[in-house]
Amino acid sequence: VKVMLTNASNEEGYVGITPNFPAKIVPIKFGHHISPDHALISQGGAYMSHLGDVNVGCDLDASLRTCCCAGFGCFRQKITGSDESIAFLAAGGTLIYRYLSENETITVDGRSVVAMEETVTLGIAPNGRICMCCLGGEGCFSTTLTGPGKVFMQSMNFQKFRDAVQTTVIDDRGDGS
Repeated sequence: VKVMLTNASNEEGYVGITPNFPAKIVPIKFGHHISPDHALISQGGAYMSHLGDVNVGCDLDASLRTCCCAGFGCFRQKITGSDESIAFLAAGGTLIYRYLSENETITVDGRSVVAMEETVTLGIAPNGRICMCCLGGEGCFSTTLTGPGKVFMQSMNFQKFRDAVQTTVIDDRGDGS
């Protein structure tokens, strides 16, 4: 559902927006944080709203490896905008911004990626051998991001937050019911 709010009066007005969990609102300005001729690929649920000429569409990940194991899924949010337009994204915990040089690779938890420029290549790397993958608690794969391009990451994604709250609620009940 898309809601468009318009101020029809001559007076300045305000609109308040908030993420669906305790998070930060991250303004991404096209022409400043990201080039207007580049698209931003964002994690599902990260996009909140925008000012100016911003288009939110869909990007298809045709690689079975990355769409199943990199944390973004098959259909990803693709955000484009004209110069000086702003897209607002939600990110939990500490926000980390990183510019990756040509062929520079960073390995991360896939759910920690908020958004990346479309020039960044998404990949996966195994988390060790079979025992580590099955018993290490980190899953079978980590997400790799290879430059060039900008990457926005978060330390507390929605699932981590939900799991922490759920664990606390279950612990407070004592019996798990």
